[in-house]
Amino acid sequence: PGPFGPRPSCPSQFVSAHRLSACQIWIHKEAVSSG
Repeated sequence: PGPFGPRPSCPSQFVSAHRLSACQIWIHKEAVSSG
């Protein structure tokens, strides 16, 4: 796991938008932390 814990699985378009946004937020935090 990275500094933000295990990466959430990026859901498909059929999964709820809430979980999708959680995945995108995690990716954003990881991108910011890596500069």
